[in-house]
Amino acid sequence: RSSCSEQPEPRRPPMAQIPDQLRWAAEHLPDEPGFVVNGAGSVTYGEWHATSSRLAHGLIEAGVTAGDRVAMVLRPEDGLAFVQTYAAIHKAGGVAVPVNVRMAANLVEGVLKHCEPAVTVVAPELAHLAPGGVGWESLLTDDAADIQVDRDSDDLAEILYTSGTTSAPKGV
Repeated sequence: RSSCSEQPEPRRPPMAQIPDQLRWAAEHLPDEPGFVVNGAGSVTYGEWHATSSRLAHGLIEAGVTAGDRVAMVLRPEDGLAFVQTYAAIHKAGGVAVPVNVRMAANLVEGVLKHCEPAVTVVAPELAHLAPGGVGWESLLTDDAADIQVDRDSDDLAEILYTSGTTSAPKGV
């Protein structure tokens, strides 16, 4: 039996886009762990939302507009940067293109050439794979204001590439 003083758990409204889900979590569960990477740390939903907004503003300042592809050349251990960049791309109205950095360098180059990203976010240790790419931290602005470029729920959101095991990687 519950007392009248207990607050019901907030109910998630139906949401079509990733920024909506993150915004809701940041408003209702700001201090709860939003993402944890073993050995690399964690971010709360509030931190995740604020940092991805700072990154989204940086992507827009770098020239990303609605529908532009943004490649992500990040290491598996860059999981926190990955999830924050992924959310930021969607907030900026971009199309996320995560690149498998375990592929041979020539295949990574082929993926980047094929997807024609407006911006490539790259881990410093992988700069040789993405000449002209920009580091995740260099895109951070001081502006953590909430942002979401309008997109339709049926607009392209992500391009995943096959592994290139039997032929060149293909975007799907």
